[in-house]
Amino acid sequence: MQTAASTPVPTIASIQTPTAAPTAIPIATAPATVQPTAVATAPTSAPQPTVEANPTPQGSTAFKYFWPTSLPAGLVIQPDQSSADERAFSLEIAAPDGGQFSATIMGGPASQALQPPPAAGSKSITIRGQQGLAFSTGAGVSLFWQEGGQQYAIRSSLGQEDALALAESLESLDLTTWKGRLAAG
Repeated sequence: MQTAASTPVPTIASIQTPTAAPTAIPIATAPATVQPTAVATAPTSAPQPTVEANPTPQGSTAFKYFWPTSLPAGLVIQPDQSSADERAFSLEIAAPDGGQFSATIMGGPASQALQPPPAAGSKSITIRGQQGLAFSTGAGVSLFWQEGGQQYAIRSSLGQEDALALAESLESLDLTTWKGRLAAG
């Protein structure tokens, strides 16, 4: 028993010498700190530039900027009354002399296309291959439908046949192309 009692017991002061303490602590903690940081940073840093570089929403909820490939007789695009941004578009067409016929094509999550027509006066109709509604005001017809989870509308003083022909003529553009066409008049 004397040998056990005569063996010196190390103290904290004797373990933490000036040369051993700085090198022992970082080596023991480095793998635990470095490994999770490398795993967490790699997946999140790659997709973010793609999302930020493309302001147009992606996936099934992305909305389309529609532009007509043909217009009803006598109507032209009204650039001063039309607009678009990342959340909505509104394209006004009317007679250049201010005649009685006009239409507004609209869509996007911040557009007036989200305001559904009243049930009275509405009837179910197929628009661009989608189930939609036609609402008759007596002075014209407005069309409401969804594509890719987004609402679109054509509010018009046109007859149903002309409004449907306008809807069927719509082509999908990106925002830059849409704005370029609007600027070109």
